[in-house]
Amino acid sequence: MAEYLSPGVYVEEIEMGPKPIEGVSTSTVGFLGQTERGQVAPRLLTSPADYERFYGGFKLYAAGERLASTYLGYAVKGFFDNGGKRCFVGRIEAERETATGTLQGSEVGGAEPRVDFGSVRIGTRASETLTLTNELDVPIRIDGGNIGRPPTGNVFHVGVPTVTEVEPGEATSIEVTYQPTDGSRSTHTLTVPYGGLEATTTRTFEVELVGQGAGNVGSDALHVDFEAAVAAGDPLTRRVALRNLSTEVVDFGTIPTPTDGGSDVNAFSATVDPESLGPEGRTTLLVEFAPGPTDLGPLTATLTVPYEVGGAPEDLTIKLSGEAASALVASEPALDFGRVDTTGTATPPQSLVLRNRSNVDVDVDGASIEAVDPNDATASVSQFTDTGDTLTDTLTEGDESTLDVQFTAGDDSRVEAILVIPYSVGGTPAQPLRVPLVGQGPTDLAPEVLRIDMGEVPYGTTAREEVSVTNRSGGGDSAVFDALNATVTGTGGADIDGFGVTVTPAEAADGDPTLVTVTLDTTTMDPTLNTVEATLTIPYSIGGGTPEQLTLPVRADIVDRLDAATSVAVASVTAVGPGVWGRNVAISVGAGTQYSPTNPVFRLRVRYWARDDDAALARDHGPFNTGRESPVPEPDIDDSYDNLSVSESSQTYFVETVNRASTVVRLAREGTAMPTGWDVEPFWLDGTFRRPAPEIGLDDYEGNDRAGERTGLNAFVELDEISLVCAPDENEVVGLTDALVTHCETLGDRFAILQASEDNDGAGTLAPPLDSSYGAFYYPWVDVQNPETNVITRVPPGGHVAGVYARTDVERGVHKAPANERLRRVDKLQFTVTKGEQDMLNPRGVNVVRSFRDRGIRVWGARTMSSDPSWKYVNVRRLFLFLEESIDQGTQWVVFEPNNEALWARVRQTLENFLTTVWRSGALMGSSPEEAFFVRCDRSTMTQNDIDNGRLIAVIGVAPTKPAEFVVFRIGQWTADASGA
Repeated sequence: MAEYLSPGVYVEEIEMGPKPIEGVSTSTVGFLGQTERGQVAPRLLTSPADYERFYGGFKLYAAGERLASTYLGYAVKGFFDNGGKRCFVGRIEAERETATGTLQGSEVGGAEPRVDFGSVRIGTRASETLTLTNELDVPIRIDGGNIGRPPTGNVFHVGVPTVTEVEPGEATSIEVTYQPTDGSRSTHTLTVPYGGLEATTTRTFEVELVGQGAGNVGSDALHVDFEAAVAAGDPLTRRVALRNLSTEVVDFGTIPTPTDGGSDVNAFSATVDPESLGPEGRTTLLVEFAPGPTDLGPLTATLTVPYEVGGAPEDLTIKLSGEAASALVASEPALDFGRVDTTGTATPPQSLVLRNRSNVDVDVDGASIEAVDPNDATASVSQFTDTGDTLTDTLTEGDESTLDVQFTAGDDSRVEAILVIPYSVGGTPAQPLRVPLVGQGPTDLAPEVLRIDMGEVPYGTTAREEVSVTNRSGGGDSAVFDALNATVTGTGGADIDGFGVTVTPAEAADGDPTLVTVTLDTTTMDPTLNTVEATLTIPYSIGGGTPEQLTLPVRADIVDRLDAATSVAVASVTAVGPGVWGRNVAISVGAGTQYSPTNPVFRLRVRYWARDDDAALARDHGPFNTGRESPVPEPDIDDSYDNLSVSESSQTYFVETVNRASTVVRLAREGTAMPTGWDVEPFWLDGTFRRPAPEIGLDDYEGNDRAGERTGLNAFVELDEISLVCAPDENEVVGLTDALVTHCETLGDRFAILQASEDNDGAGTLAPPLDSSYGAFYYPWVDVQNPETNVITRVPPGGHVAGVYARTDVERGVHKAPANERLRRVDKLQFTVTKGEQDMLNPRGVNVVRSFRDRGIRVWGARTMSSDPSWKYVNVRRLFLFLEESIDQGTQWVVFEPNNEALWARVRQTLENFLTTVWRSGALMGSSPEEAFFVRCDRSTMTQNDIDNGRLIAVIGVAPTKPAEFVVFRIGQWTADASGA
């Protein structure tokens, strides 16, 4: 309600009169069936080209191919050929697996830098460039003269660095070559000494070189190193390309469980597909790392791949390594209670959050406190208490639970212990989670932490850590620190170079804090140290009294910052939909046309072959083998994306560019790396698909009903635009016809187009499968051309008839029966139906497609499958669907309006205006609107009880036009003296 607070003229807009109702579309079809490829979520198509782009063409409809006995492609083409404009396609696929792959890249870092030559043919030379990048903030010098080159005569040869003085962020390169003399495996540890420009000591960076002389089978890697994987979590996979280097067929055997020292390592497994290779053939070895509940820490194994060549057995060995991470993790690596002021009183609890990051249930079974040294019988752990006795939670994937721990000081001593949390993963006991605990009773000085952890410190840099220390002596005396005589000592009390200690201010009054700063300059310390475990000791006195010492443990990890380029995941690549078709997708990376060192753009190329035989040739000879003499057939899709960038702010960001344009693959970023060099082998998408292929069933057509993941008929429920449904293969799936009709009846806003089976018993016994006004039944099948081969193929008529429905709706209106309309692009009918046969079929509700001399092939029936005379015509049922859906959508504004006479009048006028328009289109009988329909919405349609319960009820009656199904001309003889007919 407007407010009028001051005098003046107010001009206001108000709503009055009826609101228009816009008629809904009636010609959008929902097709369900199998396709060559594509997503399973329904997609809107507006042309036959859309169908071929997203779902494939007709190659697989040839005899012997995968889709030879399905008809969706023909139905969609027939729909558009006969005047259809819009349809949704829901792809049906029984296989749930989706083919995937990984786009590899280069990234600085890696726990074990490696140059892996894989298998190289004996007597030939392979060359790799090792790139070393300075990740420090200061320049470094490479000691090129002392690089650990292999001895003379070794199969490896290492060149000199291109640059020995490397600025921050810049790189130097070393050429490494490998030339095997036999089939043995060769390794060498390449050492690269380096240090700061002013440093007197150097640190050694190590790179593993590995290669093997190739026998009959070659591989592109001899060592597969996985990043950390959660025990009982998602498995990690790596692909290794294998090549047949012999002139005979190679047959791979069953790959045994990888071993380490003679014991099976079940965390690793591998499969090879295909298992037989012709000369020069290629295959993929899929290696999986899936650590179990009891696995924790680094794991290594040797994978043996057995094969036979000409009946002679041979082996290929590959080293495997990976890190198994705990399924149960804690929110804090340690609980540090610091110094407490009083003894005998528990501190406020510190919370430790436990989280399950595996894919199965984790059962936590209490907690206990144990001594740091289990052999120390005098160690007391009673100062720590926890709620572990009641911690018996079952954590599902991603769930969390909280454990509280308290510390009670017994005296002024420092106390350390271990919180031990046993748990099982999926019912299997795992190694317990162990969290260090530390606390200290009342002392003169109270540091905020009882341990100093400097974390990872890059060699060549200076780390800094600050700790606040408060004087809690309580006697009013100051604490005076002697930082000049502070020491940092290691095992045995030996000083460790590189540490510096300052205390500011050096004197702290009673109750005041001071700041202890510890620095570590790694360029002046022993370069062989990787981990520093030390004790910081600072002398001090209180009020000039007896000298005392403040001691704190110090820890630091010294890490290399001269890093080798190693292969890591850049992005995951996934086929756009499930099914074995995704195995026929190959990916390659090359330099972009605008590439330069300062503009590192790249090109991604995606190739796809519809026929498995074509893809097999591409696998054998290389998917990007081109040229006039190439045996590789042209791919069905050859997409090239040029000048792509890894920068998310770029207009050519590779993930968005490919996902926006590709109808074959989707990318998901997995890191910050750049795709690897352009010499990398192309890779194929793959997956663990079921053999034999699963059969399509009713469950697949009904689809998934999970929100956001709906497929099949369940996905069609969400699409109000659909007004017609058709499944060309309905007769091949038991129960599908019932499901289509039930779908239409349940929603009440769509109509099913059904078809007789190809092997029906003929006109004598043929009848609709159901009694329903929500569907129509058509017979016989029609012969059309396969667009790929021009071979005549017999298909069900539903798609072509759906096009006739759409064409009639657009040209005449939904009230016009979709009959006496020509079927386009149909060569001939399965059967020629005579008038006598249709005399039997039409009363049963079978709509016949007939051929007429000089008039072509036409739909010659317009009946539903209903036995109710009121609903026997297709156009009458569809007219009411149109009216009901239009009124439903066009009167949503009425909800929650005041339910009174004014609203009733607006509703009546809204409905009368809409129905008048419908009458003028010829959809209703009568020479005036009053004869065509009536609308009542007043006290005669509603009781007071209805009004009190929020119901507005309108009654509408319409007189639909019926088709002139039987046109009768009665003719008799007439004479001039006759008085009339």
